[in-house]
Amino acid sequence: MNTDSSYRKYAPFWSKYRPAILKMMQGSVDESQQYQFMKHELSSIEKKPKGGFEFRLVILNGKATRETTASEIASDLLEMLKLSQTGSTLIAANRYEITLDKKQMLRISRQAAV
Repeated sequence: MNTDSSYRKYAPFWSKYRPAILKMMQGSVDESQQYQFMKHELSSIEKKPKGGFEFRLVILNGKATRETTASEIASDLLEMLKLSQTGSTLIAANRYEITLDKKQMLRISRQAAV
């Protein structure tokens, strides 16, 4: 995994969807939210990374927890959220679980941080 913050492979992809993701995060207070990506969008960045595109990202106190499955795509999403004032406020105040499945369905659920 490339840890150089000056180059994040999936940053342009997540930046494109940042407004929608933030809206989903805000709306997840009542029920989980989901969004279906087009199959070609991620494969145009990378054909298929080892392990696929799937991930589970659990964020608590603004950081990924041990429950998170390590992946470059998930860490780029977390970095994008940290760069956004709204995103960093949301992830500091709540516990989020964000998953991307094999069919490239993004799901976001929120629980109040304890």
